[in-house]
Amino acid sequence: MGIFPDGIVGHSFGETCCAYTDLALTREQAMQLAYCRGSTIMAQKYPVEGGMAAVGLTWEAAKEKCPEGVVPACHNGEESVTISGEVEKVKEFCDQLQNEGIFTQLVDCSGIPFHSPYLYAVKEPMLENMKKIMPTPKRRSSKWISSSLAEDRWQEEIGLYCSAEYMTNNVCNEVLFVEALQHIPPNSIVIEIAPHCLMQAILKRNLPSDCSNIGLMNKHAENEIEWFFKAIGRIYQAGAVVHAEKLHHELPLPVPTSTPMIAPLWKWDHSQDWYVVNAKKMITENCCATFDVDPFSFDTKEGFMLDHVVGGRLLYPFTGFIVLAWRAICKFGGTNYLTTSVVLENFVVHRAVFITRSTQLDVIVSPGNGNFEILDDGQLSASGKIFIVENGKEEEKVEENDTNGSWQNELDNSDLFVLKAGDIYKEFLLRGYEFGPSFRCIEEARSDGLKGTIRWQDNWVTFLDATLQTILIVDKRRSSYGTMKLPTKIRYLSINPTKHMQHVIKTVERETLLHYKDALLAYLVTGLKTWHTNGYLDWTKNSKILHKACQKSEHLKLKNYGLKKYLENNKYELANFVHEVFGELPDNGKQLSPFEFTSRIEEISKQYANKIDTDKLWMADVVSDRIFRVAHVMLLPQNLGTDVEAGPSDMIHLICLSCEEAWKRNDICIENSAGYRRKFAAVEVSSMELLKHYMAAQERQILLDFDWTCIGPNVEDLDEETLNQIRVPKFTLSFDGQEFKNLRETRNFDAIFLTKVLSRKKDPVQYLRRCKELLRDSGLIVLSEITQHHELALIIHALQGLDFEAYDETRVYGKYFSTNQLEDTFEQAGYWVCFKQTDPALITTTYVLKKIPKLAREITTVNLDDVSKFGWVEPLQKTILDHLNEPEHKVIQLTSTRVKSTGIIGFDRSLNREYMKTSKFRVVCDISTKKEYREEETRNIDFDDPEVQKLLQLDMHSNHFRNGKWGSIRDIEIKEGERMALKECEHAFVDTLAHGDVSSVAWVESPNQYLVEALAEGGKQELCSVYYAALNFRDIMLAYGQIPPDAIPGQFADNDCLLGMEFSGRLKSGKRVMGIVSAQALATTVITDSTCLWDVPNHWSLADAATVPVAYLTAYYALIIRGNLQQGDKVLIHSGSGGVGQAAIAICLSYDCEVFTTVSSEEKRLYLKKRFPQLQDDHFANSRDTSFEQHIRKMAKNQGVDIVLNSLSSEMLQASVRCLALNGRFLEIGKFDMAQNSSLGMQHLLKNTTFYGILLDAVMDPDIGDPKVMQELVRLLARGIGNNVVQPLNRTLFAKEKIEEAFRFMSQGKHVGKILIEVRQEENKAICPPSPLKIPSVCRFYCHPKHVYLITGGLGGFGLELAQWIIDRGAKKLVLTSRNGVRTGYQKRCISMWKKTWGVAVEISALDIVKEEDAIDLIQYCQQFGPLGGVFHLAMVLKDRVFENHTVENFSDVAAPKYFGTINLDVATRKLCDENLRWFVAFSSAVSKFGNAGQTNYSWANSAMERIIEQRREDGYPGIAIQWGPIGDVGTVLESGGDNSTILLEALPQRIPSCLAMLDLFLAWNHPIFTSAIKADVVKEDAERGNNLLKTLAHILGINDVSQLDMDGNLGDLGLDSLMGVEIKQALERDYNLVLSMKEIRTLTLNKLQKLVEEGRDEAANQPQQQNNDVENEGEDLADAKIQHKQQMTQVFKLRFDFRDFETKEPVVKCNEIENGPVVFFVHPIEGVWSPLKQLVSKCDFPIYCLQFVPGVPADSVESLAEYYVQEMKKIQPNGPYRIAAYSFGACIGFEMATLLQATDGNNSVESLILIDSSHLYVQSYRDAYRIAFNVSDDANLFNHPVFESELMCAMAIRCANVNYKKFRNELMQMPDFQERVQKVVDVVMEMGLIRNPESIEFACEALRAKFIIGDKYNTVADKNFTQITNSILICFDLKPFRYYPTRNFKGNVTLIRSSQPIAFLGVNNTLGEDYGLSQVADKVNVRIVDGDHDSIVQGQANETADLIRDVIYSKNKNHTS
Repeated sequence: MGIFPDGIVGHSFGETCCAYTDLALTREQAMQLAYCRGSTIMAQKYPVEGGMAAVGLTWEAAKEKCPEGVVPACHNGEESVTISGEVEKVKEFCDQLQNEGIFTQLVDCSGIPFHSPYLYAVKEPMLENMKKIMPTPKRRSSKWISSSLAEDRWQEEIGLYCSAEYMTNNVCNEVLFVEALQHIPPNSIVIEIAPHCLMQAILKRNLPSDCSNIGLMNKHAENEIEWFFKAIGRIYQAGAVVHAEKLHHELPLPVPTSTPMIAPLWKWDHSQDWYVVNAKKMITENCCATFDVDPFSFDTKEGFMLDHVVGGRLLYPFTGFIVLAWRAICKFGGTNYLTTSVVLENFVVHRAVFITRSTQLDVIVSPGNGNFEILDDGQLSASGKIFIVENGKEEEKVEENDTNGSWQNELDNSDLFVLKAGDIYKEFLLRGYEFGPSFRCIEEARSDGLKGTIRWQDNWVTFLDATLQTILIVDKRRSSYGTMKLPTKIRYLSINPTKHMQHVIKTVERETLLHYKDALLAYLVTGLKTWHTNGYLDWTKNSKILHKACQKSEHLKLKNYGLKKYLENNKYELANFVHEVFGELPDNGKQLSPFEFTSRIEEISKQYANKIDTDKLWMADVVSDRIFRVAHVMLLPQNLGTDVEAGPSDMIHLICLSCEEAWKRNDICIENSAGYRRKFAAVEVSSMELLKHYMAAQERQILLDFDWTCIGPNVEDLDEETLNQIRVPKFTLSFDGQEFKNLRETRNFDAIFLTKVLSRKKDPVQYLRRCKELLRDSGLIVLSEITQHHELALIIHALQGLDFEAYDETRVYGKYFSTNQLEDTFEQAGYWVCFKQTDPALITTTYVLKKIPKLAREITTVNLDDVSKFGWVEPLQKTILDHLNEPEHKVIQLTSTRVKSTGIIGFDRSLNREYMKTSKFRVVCDISTKKEYREEETRNIDFDDPEVQKLLQLDMHSNHFRNGKWGSIRDIEIKEGERMALKECEHAFVDTLAHGDVSSVAWVESPNQYLVEALAEGGKQELCSVYYAALNFRDIMLAYGQIPPDAIPGQFADNDCLLGMEFSGRLKSGKRVMGIVSAQALATTVITDSTCLWDVPNHWSLADAATVPVAYLTAYYALIIRGNLQQGDKVLIHSGSGGVGQAAIAICLSYDCEVFTTVSSEEKRLYLKKRFPQLQDDHFANSRDTSFEQHIRKMAKNQGVDIVLNSLSSEMLQASVRCLALNGRFLEIGKFDMAQNSSLGMQHLLKNTTFYGILLDAVMDPDIGDPKVMQELVRLLARGIGNNVVQPLNRTLFAKEKIEEAFRFMSQGKHVGKILIEVRQEENKAICPPSPLKIPSVCRFYCHPKHVYLITGGLGGFGLELAQWIIDRGAKKLVLTSRNGVRTGYQKRCISMWKKTWGVAVEISALDIVKEEDAIDLIQYCQQFGPLGGVFHLAMVLKDRVFENHTVENFSDVAAPKYFGTINLDVATRKLCDENLRWFVAFSSAVSKFGNAGQTNYSWANSAMERIIEQRREDGYPGIAIQWGPIGDVGTVLESGGDNSTILLEALPQRIPSCLAMLDLFLAWNHPIFTSAIKADVVKEDAERGNNLLKTLAHILGINDVSQLDMDGNLGDLGLDSLMGVEIKQALERDYNLVLSMKEIRTLTLNKLQKLVEEGRDEAANQPQQQNNDVENEGEDLADAKIQHKQQMTQVFKLRFDFRDFETKEPVVKCNEIENGPVVFFVHPIEGVWSPLKQLVSKCDFPIYCLQFVPGVPADSVESLAEYYVQEMKKIQPNGPYRIAAYSFGACIGFEMATLLQATDGNNSVESLILIDSSHLYVQSYRDAYRIAFNVSDDANLFNHPVFESELMCAMAIRCANVNYKKFRNELMQMPDFQERVQKVVDVVMEMGLIRNPESIEFACEALRAKFIIGDKYNTVADKNFTQITNSILICFDLKPFRYYPTRNFKGNVTLIRSSQPIAFLGVNNTLGEDYGLSQVADKVNVRIVDGDHDSIVQGQANETADLIRDVIYSKNKNHTS
């Protein structure tokens, strides 16, 4: 068949097939080899009986676990191995594995232990026999991938050749199949050739996901030949070339007469009606269609017409005639009328048609003109004109807002009121209109009948009739009965079914389902009765139960709605099923035999078995968007256990981001599970369609992956090919057995899905209990069961042949449940009901059940209401740390009940991203927006309330309270067709919404609404209301994209619209004018210069006037000004019938010139001859080709013409040039060739010719045009009007609703003269005010030129682009805020350009919106320049850290602009602004929606800001928050080294143009919160290969070359920071299912990490705490300890301070407000300030002062520093005794101060010396450690050492700026000296805007280095004693080695408070001892130990440390006092 493999792989005996395929064996040799192999093995007697089995082990584990006598034989998959050996030992080993929960299955091997050492006994005889068959080895080709040899042996001789040795080795040794599969490249087509496609599952798991795996044979297939052919088809679909014709041998033609005919195999499909053309009534070209109307028939679509009763008679509906004409013309055109737009004109009903019997209506349509007639028995009943609208573009009158019911809001302040359906049809009934249910479609209407709601029920007749019924509401006079008013005529009707369906409110689906259900049941019951009459019913399998169902259905009021209309739609497969079952049986004729009857029913049931699962009613809970896409509904405590309807009358209450709407219930499952990969299982699915619906519900989720599994006893019935394609494994599990096979794949599911399963179970309680075994603790079940309309379900099931054994007499029909029974069942089975939904339209009820956890939840609550000081941050950090390794039932509940503008929702989402593997967090918060709920003192949530406790007992993740209802936030996806918002606009213009797509042309909102107010009295500019606007070829070329906007001269490229140049209309005074503008004349209004207006002559209409300006001005400009037209010239004018052509002919003839012209048709030639009698036949030529050239030469006697006015292009342009005479002038008015830069030969200049480009738009442009030329044109046109040279042109009119048709018509070139758009109809009066007009237009954002627009953060990347966009949209006054002011050249350029080029007033403000008074000042400052029109809040601060490393300051700093800034702007604008403030836009981030690790503070701030916006909207103020995803082109993504293809949050950066386009849409929508992000198409690679791990790590660490990674080094050596660590941790969990703590990640080497990935790490999930111990207990020697020490030291520069701490100038600061008690002096740590000690100080209850390193402090030695501090200390406390506490680096200084005081003031001068986790030796060890960590040699001077200084400055920058560690460190390393490094830090920190004093940053950097240097080896006075003064720091240099060591001992007791977990560097050379060497320099040392490490004892464990200090201080003080 022409399929040749590029590679071949064999498994076991498959290697022989490979040899044949590789041409190494002939067919005979291959067969002989197979015989030889078998016979040799069978002839051998083995000492034992062999056995084989497949086991679920890895290859390495199998080698390790296999007992003696059993070996791994075949490596089939990653966890699939075939073992071989002695049969009894194999069985024993399998039993052992099964007890361990490992899969095993014995393999039938006929007692032969293949691929084991036992076969060595046959090796020699087999080799000898095989050599006889293949004596000469043949070299193997590269295609053949060996599975018999390891890859390192492929180049050996045995591997190079196909030989007897190779084949013998294949039999006796192991099969390395997986290793061979690794050589199959991605995107391959893999064909399995075997008797059965046994390897498909293995291939799917081990090959790349984009490979196509195709098995040729399947032993389970019903028809194996059909399966084979399907496989061939799949090969073709995958991309291979298949010569299918070779499947059959070539036949000679003609074929034999015995060949059967193919015709009988094709049968007619009678399921649809086809219209029959009545040939008798066809007249000439007329077409006729006959429609049978029989509403009385049982099986009819017209049954609804029985409800159209008027005056007591059944009247054929007026709209029925309309639909008949519509269907007929679409039938003739071969289109579906339900998708085809039509227009009817002058439709008249001549006589009423009353229906008393079935009748025929004939529709005759004339295809030429669309005229039609409808005949009833030959009598004319209706007539009119109908035509199909091209491309479906027609009048669009639907008001977007009205479709959402907003018209009711207009009733508040008017005399109008709402009429309900009952009132309306009661009134109609009294008038004689006896409409039945089908024609009662008006739901409600306004009392004037102009607005209302009409129900759509998939029926155009009833819908159109209801629209006409509204006229009866308007009629205030009630007619007497019998004198009803009936519609008889419609002048114009446009129907666009596609647009109509877009505006149908989706709740109508409920009505459709109700109607469909009733129609089905009526049809079924009637059909069963017919069977019973004919005796068929007793033959059915379930005849008794069907009899019972019929009897119970008799009381139902079933009405024949007609089922036939549903047969046209494949969404209603039940209708097709029952129609097939009942529709074809004879009623009274031939009787079927029982066998024939039952066989037929079984055949139909089998045919529809899978199709029914797509039926809209049967699977409504899954298929329907309205039903299935439901969110976590408001679990109102009072509603738990009650039905919740989804109908229009009783909507489910949901809290959504933007509106109340039902959404996906699956979100509950996702939200309440953990991990990157969610495990879902579909249990006992009835078809693949059901499974696909389940999976489709997850498509909108990003950042998550889903693993689906099919489970059940009959999963083998599912299509295996489809399962392989969607990568869903299946497992056969019987729920009736005692226990499940302990398969790991069928455990710990997050959720399982059951649909209509329980009704098939005898014991549903036991079944649900068995389901619990599949779920993880607290797992969920999504369950749907039949709970109503049981008769319908019963009949369907019975017809399908299901067994109706009575399971339980209490059930309905012994099978089905009521809702109460189900809920009792759930309770007995051990489930909580978390969600419930039902509806009368459904037959099912949907539940979400939660498995009751084994252990009750132990809740630790942390309240997050503190939004001012964020005091909850540190307690929550400690709580999380305590809970991380706790069992699953210990959870953390985050609450926020007091502050309604909380950011807890976004915070929770980011926190969950950092702890994806756990489900520890629950959220309870109040986000109410209504004033009565959101007052701070209002407590809406009472945790002691039993109903609230009942709700929280469900243990759901999110519990949000809003305005009296409980629920959780859900988002709504905006579909493509719903993006454009429309509104009625007085000022609008025509534009193409998509460049180059004329079908997107539409009316768009115009900025003239604001510009009108700016018009000055008596100025040159005036507003003109447009009545007629003309199209020109420039408009056509722009609309079709043939020329770009920048091809038009002047500053037009940035304009919103360039369409239209000329118009006619009325000024405000009512005067009629015509005029010309540069652009945007195709509009309702234009603002134009009065100098470009002309009065319209009295004898002209406005339509006449609109044809004149452009055509005549262009002709005058070309001929007179450029062409210098002279009397008697010969002129060639192309396209003479066009507007410019006619104008040019008129002008030339007025100059007595000889005119030649070209036209494209005879019709145009005749028209021009009539208009210009001077033109004769020989003056015309063809414009469609170049034949005119010869004609002109002939007429001009080869001399040519003087002037050519050209509009043709390409070769016709060249021909036109050749028509020029000597000294000729060529005038080019076409723009195509100019835009294309077409070439023009220079030889034409030899005739002294002149070429001109005629661009009238350039003349009109004030920047480039010559005013004198324009003045001359105005004069010429006025003179031409006066002397009658200028005459109106012929025109073709199009209505304003038919813009697209006008463009398409003009593009065809068939018009004569001008094409006009009629915007308004002209009045009869000469002078009158313009007619008011409003047009439905696409909303667009514009700015008022007199208003001020404020942009906070306006000098940032996005801020500048937003400012430019706002200016483009009309803003003339901007105020931009920035903390740092204008700093870059780009900022200066933008501001300069705005001011000079655009004339915009731009003000820069440094006011800080974080301060309330500054925010008020800012608003007042803006209002100095005009009313404030908009606020755009972009200000932001980023301080990304994992939450465990965050500080309160980080949260405060990030929340400052986002949260507090928004609050202050909100308060200020409410107080100071009026209705002029239209926009209040806050730029949020998608991290508050999706969450992001490392951005908990940023998520909190954005989420809190969104709550403020919602409150503004609730209070009636403007407010929009936009959650932007990653932003491209500008901003942090690019600044951090990324680009526009960098993927963040699994989203691509959104380019600025796209952002601004979305912003334009968002501002038009009436919702508070939007999200805009571009989802990246991420294809995940197979995570099982170690090489991918290295690529992942290298990508995160910023290393381009994987080979540069040091496999024996740990991640700390590669520049790992905390955020990188989180990213690596998440990657390991997401892609490799490997759970490691951050501490473990820091300690593992790359080799060990890769080994863990390769081997798998199942125990990691169960024993996370053991990992570090395992690492430590692996026998690591001192070298491993040094590596660990080196990695730990990457955090030696972990600093805890704020640069603002350095702004103080005082060396001693008071740290608390306590005045009484013993005074204690603390000595600062290495940071030099007291910030790291804040938590410790806050726990102390005595006065504390802290010494700080400030400018002026000596920095030459520890001794001088101590001496200085003692002097400063005595200024506070002149006399002793003194109490000194010192931490970390401060211990050296504190110890020196104490000994100095004892030397000067006596031994008793120091009462207490407390050293906190440090000493002089500790600092020395610290010094040695960081030298090792940063590769600084022991003898190197730290001064100006690049590595040391770069690491130090990185630590400083990371503390307060968002920098990339690796990139920033490399930049610092390249700098020549320390000062430049300091300046770099100053720059990046200042960019964050938090610090305003660069000197503070500079001092902090230099001071930190100084403290490190004085504690190092080289630091005191040099021989030459030279010094350097830098920023008030005295630094001395010395070449003599020196290390600080106390020169005096302390006389007394030193207290050492030591941590229980010393830093790792103490373990390298731990000579310090328990007291850190203090006993060598002190009389006595008292050691106290605090649980924790060096940091935590002054942070999280500060309480215990403070207690110890207090004990020492007060015990000493007590002794001293006594």
